[in-house]
Order: sequence, then structure tokens, then C-alpha cells
Amino acid sequence: MVNYLQHHQEELGCELILAKRREGSHFSFNWDAEILADDCVICYGDLFFIQWIQRYYNKWVPGTYCEWNDYKCSNYYSLLYPDLFNYDAVWVPLELLKKRKGSFYFRFGKHNKLFVRPDSGVKNFSGQVVSFDEFDEFAEPLITFEGGPLVLIAPARPIRREWRFFVSSHLGTGEIITGSQYREDGQTKLQCIDETPTALQEILKRFTTHYFPPSDLVCSVDLCESDTGEIFILEMNSFSNAGLYYSDKAKLTQAVTESARMDWEQYYE
Repeated sequence: MVNYLQHHQEELGCELILAKRREGSHFSFNWDAEILADDCVICYGDLFFIQWIQRYYNKWVPGTYCEWNDYKCSNYYSLLYPDLFNYDAVWVPLELLKKRKGSFYFRFGKHNKLFVRPDSGVKNFSGQVVSFDEFDEFAEPLITFEGGPLVLIAPARPIRREWRFFVSSHLGTGEIITGSQYREDGQTKLQCIDETPTALQEILKRFTTHYFPPSDLVCSVDLCESDTGEIFILEMNSFSNAGLYYSDKAKLTQAVTESARMDWEQYYE
């Protein structure tokens, strides 16, 4: 992404400012002149960088497309039904799940396995299938004195293929920007989606019309194909710290730039 932007700044009509990690979670920028508080800025990077920007540079508009509260599963899962893959998920503190794992695996497990992911959009671990025998080892480093994070659990179901799409919502109308396949039969498979298949278009259209996060004009949404060939929504995530896989960087950069300018103009009009 960075190499692409470096080579195409002039034609994109925007300036690229690179950040470099210093000590701890602090960053330094390579800019020659200070960016003003009322400049139009949109940031992309890893979790620590985005959180740092939101804390110390929160006057930039839009700054980030990453309103964490919108990406908590407990805030949006009910809106995605019936297009949601994990439609029968429940939420439980991780420490309670560990203490009563026999009961939870009996009620919700499939073939002695559970799908587990954090409720928070600030993922301190990736969603994954965890067997009963592996659970204690999985949970131990994640449990703190506060009882560990709130997690989502659901029966483990087979998935044939997975995709990530970036979508935008301009004044209420949805647009599929670009997408990439990233997994097939449990193995990494990276492939840019040049023409979105009809079945994926239909579910993405419903997403951009009915489910789009209220605070961001651009976000990412992961889709999957079940073992029966049905298409579902796995989850939605922010733009600002989502993995791009093999998405079309030119299309994505242009769409995000347009959205950022629209946000900025509406804010200062």
C-alpha cells in the first residue's frame, strides 16, 4: 500500500505522510511542514498506530475510518441476521467460559469444537476454532485480573471460501470498491476479485443498504461460502487497520480519498 501511494501521489492529488515507530507505542512522522488541525487527513496502519492517531491527533477530519464501538459484535450482529454466518452466537466473559467450559462445549460445541472471537473490534486475538482439549492453553494468556475479554462463541462450522471486500456509503448509497479472496478450504489463497460474482454482489448490496456502520463512510466486510454453497457475512471491520490482501489498491485509494474529502467538506461547510 505504501509503495503504491509513493508512486502515485501526484495523480491521486493527495500527500503521503509516513509514520515510523519510535520507543514504545509512539510514532514520528517524516513531514516537512506540520499538518494543520483542520486539514483533510485519513490514516491507515496497524492497531497501535490507529489508536495513537485517535488519541493524539483527534482533530483531523475524518482522521480514521475506525469507530471502534461500531465494530463490536454485540452492537451489530443482530442487524446482520439472516445474512450472518454465526447467527446463533452467544457472548460470555472468557474467564467464565474457562470455568464452565464443559457446559458451554456441551451446549454450543460441534464435534467438541467452538468458534471463539473477541467481541471488541480491537482484536487482541483472531477468531478461531478451539477444541475442548486445547481451550485452557488458548485462554490462559488472555485472562487478566479483570476476567479476560468478552468473547463470542458459536458452533464450529466448515467454511469453503472467504473474501474481504471494501465498501463505501456515499450519502446513503452503497458501493463495492474492491475485494480479495483470502482463504479456501482452510488454506491461504490470495486472489483479487476483478468481477464480483452475483451472489456476493447481492449480499454486499444488502449490507451497504441496511447494515452499514453509522460513523464511517468506508469499511471492510468479510464474506464466506458455507459447505452447502450458501453465502454469508462473517464480520465487518474498519478500513483504517484492515488487511488489504490482494484488493485493488488504486480503486481503494481513490474511493477512500473521495470519501475523506466528502467528510471534510460536510464538516466544514
